[in-house]
Amino acid sequence: MTKSLWSIKFESDMKDFGSRVVMLDGDQVVGGDMGYYYLGKCTISGSSASAVITITKHNRAITSVFGDINSFKLTLTGNVNGDQISLSGNVEGFPQMKLTATMKKIVNLAYTLSGSPSTQTNSQNNRAKAYIDSLICEFDKTSGEY
Repeated sequence: MTKSLWSIKFESDMKDFGSRVVMLDGDQVVGGDMGYYYLGKCTISGSSASAVITITKHNRAITSVFGDINSFKLTLTGNVNGDQISLSGNVEGFPQMKLTATMKKIVNLAYTLSGSPSTQTNSQNNRAKAYIDSLICEFDKTSGEY
């Protein structure tokens, strides 16, 4: 899959937490929100998708859709329909902790995180790069807080 920026909406039987942003780069997933960051893999084959994503807390004041958990792994499967991916699954090891995720593509990204130039550029991609770069710069990896 080409490098692209997606909105993702997580819902559990416990709570609906609105949309977040993730980047897909090949099979790699990187994203987050004000409380958690997401790292994992998403495999797409035809109209099928599967993902394993580790969700890790970086802001102690925020609670996940499953409550006050510091880190958990989601195992998801679903379908691809154009620029939308619908997934469902659960927290690994806890089948009762079910979740659905709906992803919608925002934009294909025509840059690399290393800052290398791309053959494709436009203002929308530049805005997306600036947004992601600002998130990366604000995150202090030593304290896990902004």
